[in-house]
Amino acid sequence: LYNRMDATVVATRRLSDALTFCGIKKVSHIPLGTDITLFRPRPSRDRIRQELGLESDQKLLLFVGRIAREKGIKPLVDMLDHLPERLRDSHLLVFGAGELGDWVRREAVRRRNLTWRPSRASSPRLAVMYSAADRFMRPGDWGAFGIVAVDAQACGGRGLGRAGGGV
Repeated sequence: LYNRMDATVVATRRLSDALTFCGIKKVSHIPLGTDITLFRPRPSRDRIRQELGLESDQKLLLFVGRIAREKGIKPLVDMLDHLPERLRDSHLLVFGAGELGDWVRREAVRRRNLTWRPSRASSPRLAVMYSAADRFMRPGDWGAFGIVAVDAQACGGRGLGRAGGGV
């Protein structure tokens, strides 16, 4: 089937080598990465907290991605009810859209510690958000590459993710 395609595009040299070894003829390796001229630390912490109506000492947790079961969005939102006392006033900002978008919207109305932005943010806007967040959250283990986690790290963010998938 692959040899009937115009090309098979892969993100890693290892996968390219494996497919070539299996007899796939037209394999194109296009490496993934992070644009560090765009994704870099920015002084946005106070401005974003003010924009969200948060206190300057509140912890800001950030999720960026598709709002879907396999991304672990439900356990992430439910986690807000089980934070230790010192983190009880943390705020979760969710950027994304997907099959569970309506559920997240309802939860954001119900919870004062959750904000949802349903549309996909531009890369410059995400860089600002990554820099402002105290933790970048990646609860699911089905992400193929973990590029958003690398983008967050390039902005000086610290992440919390499951040991699985691309992360």
